[in-house]
Amino acid sequence: MALEDLLTMADITILRETLTNDGMGDSTSTVASTILSRGVIYQAGQGASRYMSNKMVADSSHVLVCEPSAYTFTPEDKWVTHDGKTFTIQGQPDDVLEYGEIMVVGLRLQV
Repeated sequence: MALEDLLTMADITILRETLTNDGMGDSTSTVASTILSRGVIYQAGQGASRYMSNKMVADSSHVLVCEPSAYTFTPEDKWVTHDGKTFTIQGQPDDVLEYGEIMVVGLRLQV
């Protein structure tokens, strides 16, 4: 079975928040969305289980798995939505195997 066969969810949306200074001491927030063509969200474990990799140690309830070429994450990427649920991005995306084949992003389900 190839990796592509596991990335079965096609409606995962990443939300990027950009803050713009208005020059008067305030800022405005703009949220843009991008839909991943392929990926999957897995529950990391029961409750507040800890997901660990060599670049990310954050309390995550879920993980997003996708190909590194599918999306370039930035610090402005704040949330992921799928199936009516919203997740906050935790930590930094990690190319787990360091071969450019699999990227894992820690998520925390918002309640």
